Amino acid sequence: MLAWAVLIILAAVNGRTNALRKAVISLDPPWGTLFKGSSFTLTCIGPEGDDHVFYWYKNQVFYSTGVKLAITYATEFNSGEYTCASSKSPESDGVPIIISNYWVILQAPYSAVFEGDTLRLNCIGYPGYRVATTWYYKDFQLILQTSEQQSLIFENVKKSDTGTYQCKAKIDTLFSTLYESSKVWIEVQELFSSPLLRRSNAWSVFIEGQKVTFECYTELNYRKLNTQLRFYFYKDGSKIVESSSPEFIIPTIHLRDAGSYKCGVHALSQNVQKESVSLRISVQRVKVSGISLVVQPANGQVIEGETLTMTCSVAEGTGTITFTWYKLQPNTCITQQKVNMRHAEHTMTARTDKDSGVYYCTASNDESATRVDSSVAVITVKFVSTDKFASM
Repeated sequence: MLAWAVLIILAAVNGRTNALRKAVISLDPPWGTLFKGSSFTLTCIGPEGDDHVFYWYKNQVFYSTGVKLAITYATEFNSGEYTCASSKSPESDGVPIIISNYWVILQAPYSAVFEGDTLRLNCIGYPGYRVATTWYYKDFQLILQTSEQQSLIFENVKKSDTGTYQCKAKIDTLFSTLYESSKVWIEVQELFSSPLLRRSNAWSVFIEGQKVTFECYTELNYRKLNTQLRFYFYKDGSKIVESSSPEFIIPTIHLRDAGSYKCGVHALSQNVQKESVSLRISVQRVKVSGISLVVQPANGQVIEGETLTMTCSVAEGTGTITFTWYKLQPNTCITQQKVNMRHAEHTMTARTDKDSGVYYCTASNDESATRVDSSVAVITVKFVSTDKFASM
């Protein structure tokens, strides 16, 4: 392991340790249990390029070098866990090899099994002997009996398929004696972790008008990083977004956006789906306050025919704000505007002396019509005498 230790140190010095990817072992034939006398070949797959030195280890002890490790006549001595590394990649995951002297073996995949995979198990009799009847067991419970040498196949495996597997078989030429294989532990690994819905506000309470970002967080198994994922977002049980992005953004949140949210992740190629737990969010509205009325011209005096502008604004308030302008004596509503801003303008042309008077405005942003009133502004419309123009 000395060469590998040197590699680790050099990589760390160069700041590249996190960039290195593990080597991967390929096994031919692809079964972790083989009969005594069988042949098998292990191949170490590292990063692209030809300038690699490959190291093989058996049970963490240096064994050999080279891209391939070929065993032509296996014995019990060849049983063990094999790993490999190259001069440019970290050590691979282990591949356990069992060389069996039993009359019957259970062939299982040598590599990791993931959610959504198809799992195939074969109950095989010793070469040259035919299996007449086969029984398959999981966790010591019978799950299949067949009169032929038939494989046990699980489509789209789940975590619940993890367990201890074994088979038993009758071999015709051996007085129909019942033989059993060794036990094989098969663990179905997560393709990706159960998603977690995260939001930009840790308290789950937002102020109306804020930008809100949801993230559907999940982690792919490092051996399945190329898996394509699809993300779904739900509000109150109804799907609202489907995307290849794990983010969902509400640019401006409103009261109607309050509710229960969750997300789902779907690996299309493996047909694996998972959903997060629900997350309830609340949206608070800031009531209007600090209302003011500003007129232009500033002194409130306008000549007949000129334009008068009354700007009503609030210091605080979120959502849709209803601004209303009134004239006193009598208290008459002039106009009303609904805007998603904290100010609004009303422009009028002074035509007659009847436009003179006392004006004010109100603002409200809740359904109960609770409003705030501005101070008043006195508007005076002046007229130019026709006699004055005649004397000029």
